[in-house]
Amino acid sequence: MSDLSHASNSVLEPASNTAPRRGPRTARRKAHSARNALRHGLNIPVAADPATAAAVEALTKQIINGLDRGAL
Repeated sequence: MSDLSHASNSVLEPASNTAPRRGPRTARRKAHSARNALRHGLNIPVAADPATAAAVEALTKQIINGLDRGAL
């Protein structure tokens, strides 16, 4: 087991003077990001997969029933 007590915070935490990431800004990078999402299946309609569609439908009904009962 290694001892990390000697490690500086700069290794474990981001620097305090760095800007937060805000995603792609140019049209070219936005298009690249969209293609990447498609490649990894992050832009597939729920209805494209019957099992996923059924799970989403069941979850939707649970949420609606919870709202009707005042659970949320």
